[in-house]
Amino acid sequence: MSTLRAAQFRKILLIKPSSLGDCLQALPVLNALRKALPVAKIVWLINREYADLLRGHPALDGLILFHREYFRLGHGDLSCVKEVFELARKLRGQRFDLVIDLQGLFRSALMSYGTGAGVRMGLWDAREWAGAFYTHRVELQPTDTHAVDRYMRCLEMLGITWKKPDFWLPIDPRAVGEVNRMLERAQLGSSQRFVLVVPGARWQSKRWPAERFAKVIDRIQDELSLPCVLAGAGGEVGLCREIAGGCKSKPLPLNLAGETSLVQLAALISRCELVLGHDSGTIHLAVALGKPLTCIIGPTDPNRTGPYGRSDSIVRVEVPCAPCRLSVCTDNKCMNLISVESVFAKVRSLLGG
Repeated sequence: MSTLRAAQFRKILLIKPSSLGDCLQALPVLNALRKALPVAKIVWLINREYADLLRGHPALDGLILFHREYFRLGHGDLSCVKEVFELARKLRGQRFDLVIDLQGLFRSALMSYGTGAGVRMGLWDAREWAGAFYTHRVELQPTDTHAVDRYMRCLEMLGITWKKPDFWLPIDPRAVGEVNRMLERAQLGSSQRFVLVVPGARWQSKRWPAERFAKVIDRIQDELSLPCVLAGAGGEVGLCREIAGGCKSKPLPLNLAGETSLVQLAALISRCELVLGHDSGTIHLAVALGKPLTCIIGPTDPNRTGPYGRSDSIVRVEVPCAPCRLSVCTDNKCMNLISVESVFAKVRSLLGG
């Protein structure tokens, strides 16, 4: 792999607009760049919906916000065209000398090309002919299975060394205060321990049955004497309400689904004892914040997208068809075969019994 001299770069753009989990898995690249290049200006191009989580990060000098829907086919009205040209103007006007495209798609590679940067770097196996827009393609090793390890190869090309990926992500103190007030209104004081349950997932095939979440919550509250708090996006309010309604333990778990912003969710995770959920952005947020977690995995490959360095936190069953990486499944065998007992046993072990 050819090596560039990192010190020659003064203005760097990281392109990783989505998804939430992918952005969090790219944090070690940002933190390593800042450590190696303390005076360089580093900017991140990110989807608007995730921007608040990185806003104010000490390793960043700025964000460029990206409206993904403006770049989809069929969005051809004047406002969309204006947004596309405005983004192109911003990218060209920043005069970056290094662009690292961690998204690896035609759209992101085109953005890197649009900056006019002299060095445009992307992974060797970038899709949709994205590699045609790069000046340097990062070679990968057979051992580079997980997304984090793959992203970190970019640093090697720059001659930057590291011991282990650093996911450091600061928490907004205002969000911590807001979350504490939410919990206090539910009689969960500042010293109260609790388990955070995040049962949602974008893919139907990733979701464990709601009634089993309710049974695990009952066991956590009854046998471990720890209250549970449910959280999720606005579209998961109904799911969390169904789970809370299916619980038999008292009091019922606090349902904060749809009531927290992304920054407040991070603060909520920082307060909890353990996060229970699927292979989703919330689990990767727990990894970034160094919290114990239990991750229920079915159709995805834990070696590629699971919680990094947390193989002991995973609950899954071996079935011939997994990992299929399909978002919809007719029988969802890989999830339906995961028992309540196996999930509760993992939670209990990670909480020290």
